[in-house]
Amino acid sequence: MASSKIEVQIDGLKDFQKLLQEMKAEEERFMTETIKELAARLLRKVIKRTPVSSPNFGKCNIQEG
Repeated sequence: MASSKIEVQIDGLKDFQKLLQEMKAEEERFMTETIKELAARLLRKVIKRTPVSSPNFGKCNIQEG
């Protein structure tokens, strides 16, 4: 039976694990910033599409008769 040695370098995996841990630490900050950005965009669209007060705004134009 032939025996063979297999060498595996895991330095890259350790660096990747460290990077994932750093990303996990900043996850909440990232989520908060993203939510605030989306809310600001939505508010901007709502303000843009909200009608401005006019003389007939809110008055009923139904005529009886």
